Amino acid sequence: MWRLKFEYQHRDCLYSSLIKKLDLIMYGYPLNHFLKDGKIHLTGIQIIQGDRQKIKQYVQYLRHQKKIQRIELISENSFFYEAVIDSNISYYQNLYHYQIFYSHPIIHLKGKEIFEVTSWNRELLEQIMNNVKNNRYTQYFKLLVLRRMPVQRIFLPQILPRLTEKQGILLKLAKERGYWNYPRKVNLNQLAKELKIAKSTAHEILKRGEAKIMDFYL
Repeated sequence: MWRLKFEYQHRDCLYSSLIKKLDLIMYGYPLNHFLKDGKIHLTGIQIIQGDRQKIKQYVQYLRHQKKIQRIELISENSFFYEAVIDSNISYYQNLYHYQIFYSHPIIHLKGKEIFEVTSWNRELLEQIMNNVKNNRYTQYFKLLVLRRMPVQRIFLPQILPRLTEKQGILLKLAKERGYWNYPRKVNLNQLAKELKIAKSTAHEILKRGEAKIMDFYL
């Protein structure tokens, strides 16, 4: 299996400029698309991280965009949507080609997008990369990865943002020791001692890790 990952910025993106302005992070996951009357109808999920009021502002903005046909909320910070793409069709058909799949979401952060897909077909990934790089709307492009990857790394939970190494270690230890059990089998001070870090450091790492996970499930 081949993996392609790059960072880019393009002028015709409906989301990135407002995401940047509101200081949000958006994880977009395409689910399905079809061509009708010369237009691409795209269904996907967006999961937003950031201030609640700014997330509401962002959703309201999308509700008033003609290219957004439907929005149905999953939670305060996530929703299904259907968008209509009516220009640059061949370019977008290439991005949503049936021989690729999205093992990770498209991440919108600070005005740029991080795009990652996998395929059996290296040539197709090269074509996607070149189409994006040479697209007339592309303002910035940086290739991050184009190589084979172990199939074991392609797993649906990868659509979630990764925890940092420290967050992963602490959350795994907390689960194993029964930190979230009722009654609690271990406290934060004990976890910190086991990892040989300050309690305040453990508290910050744990809370940041919990926030990442809760943003996606609540």
